[in-house]
Amino acid sequence: MSVWVSYLVLGGLLGATLLTSACTQSAKGGSGPMQFLEARTTLIGGDMFEVNASVLNPVEGAFTAYADCVAAQYTLIRGNAYLRRVTTKVDGLGDVVVENTTYLLSPVAPKGDFVLNARQIVDKCKANNVPTV
Repeated sequence: MSVWVSYLVLGGLLGATLLTSACTQSAKGGSGPMQFLEARTTLIGGDMFEVNASVLNPVEGAFTAYADCVAAQYTLIRGNAYLRRVTTKVDGLGDVVVENTTYLLSPVAPKGDFVLNARQIVDKCKANNVPTV
């Protein structure tokens, strides 16, 4: 049980760092300011869904923060409290980075790595001006 709690604490600290980083730093090497472009959610089936999120001139971690923010809001809308990242694929298209992440919805904290508390994530996103769409 303590290993699971450690993952949650580490994930929370990392998530907070990424969100702060995504909102307060300018893009490195990009041709302009960072912008959250588009995010789409697609229910795959059962409790699995995916988020496609794109960011223009992102700082490191911004696209993951954006995907998590959208996924957390989607989780709450679907009446669940937790989500877990299952797979992540990141593609760069020039100054635009697109992340495609698959998540598992859960009413209780699931076992495994990358477990996120949806309410905490949405609150951090709003506090740091990261869209939840």
